[in-house]
Amino acid sequence: NDCFPLTILEAMQCGLSIISTEQGAIPEIIKDNINGFILTKNSPTELAQILLRIIEGKVDLERIKKTNLATFKEKYTLTIFEHNFRNTLDKILQSK
Repeated sequence: NDCFPLTILEAMQCGLSIISTEQGAIPEIIKDNINGFILTKNSPTELAQILLRIIEGKVDLERIKKTNLATFKEKYTLTIFEHNFRNTLDKILQSK
């Protein structure tokens, strides 16, 4: 039930393809068939189909790798996190 799992960001940082469900903010991180796959919750059949596509070479893993590395660098580095966190705190403080 993790709404924003760090394991997904770690996988992106390594250029891995990600398979997950649409819990919490995951659909904001993973774009289905672009940088990973979003499954229907508790669907072993759907998971098996995606894994079979990957095993059979029907998924462009190199494109997914490049997309995930670029997305991580663009949105999720520590520097970007700190910048966004400060902006959020500033907005909160300014609204008081």
